[in-house]
Amino acid sequence: MPSWTFTIKMLRKPYPYKWKCTQRIPKCPRTIGEHIKKRRLELHLFQSDLAKLFGVDPMTIVNWEQGHYPPASWLRPRIIDWLGHEPTP
Repeated sequence: MPSWTFTIKMLRKPYPYKWKCTQRIPKCPRTIGEHIKKRRLELHLFQSDLAKLFGVDPMTIVNWEQGHYPPASWLRPRIIDWLGHEPTP
């Protein structure tokens, strides 16, 4: 008997399947953490995705966004490149 193999290809949505954002995007970000959060939400990224991008723990991203502490100085150039601008003078 012949065996059949089927492959189904689909287009992916431009945002993650389980993306249900209930967070508010900061309109006038003042801190570097608020700038990071605004950009992350605009790109539909999870905090864990951003943590992989920067090579840090996901809780580090949470702490940055909540303003508990700022990013390390060795990460600032990478963050500025990712944001596309200098977040604070």
